[in-house]
Amino acid sequence: MAARLPRPAGRRRLHPRVHRARPAPRGFPAAGQVEQFAFSGYLLWRAGQTRGLAVDLLAGLRAFAVDAEVQLESGVGPQERFALDRAWADPVFGIRVSVPIAGRLRAMGLLDFGGFGLGSELSWQGEARLVWALGSRWSADLGYRHLAYDWKGGTDRLEQTMSGPFAAVTLAF
Repeated sequence: MAARLPRPAGRRRLHPRVHRARPAPRGFPAAGQVEQFAFSGYLLWRAGQTRGLAVDLLAGLRAFAVDAEVQLESGVGPQERFALDRAWADPVFGIRVSVPIAGRLRAMGLLDFGGFGLGSELSWQGEARLVWALGSRWSADLGYRHLAYDWKGGTDRLEQTMSGPFAAVTLAF
């Protein structure tokens, strides 16, 4: 079954697709919900720094926990339901670039890729942020992030993309 879930309220875009071995009939409404937790942790290595421009290589782990449910309402016969409750972790590798703008303000970009069939088939994340240094170790960040993954298990498959703004307080150690 392939179905598109309704867009949630708020600014964040969520575009999940769930699949089953047997396709659903076209034109029938589907309703559902997705609850998700994602955490990314990295070790960074400063590959280079020149006149404030810094390039870091990163390696780490992104963990997911997903609870998805879709219900097909055919109007003829019984309703069909698909549920997926899974947790997995992906190894991730990427790059982060930081450039000074003015004073304590920096622009930062990050791109990482993961999965490689070990957790999900593929996951990736891109983000751009402005970083305001509050001291030597603390900063306030505003940015925009896009995260996508494609997970397969047996006949089940979950593809999801999420995009939206974020705010963060960061402690560097």
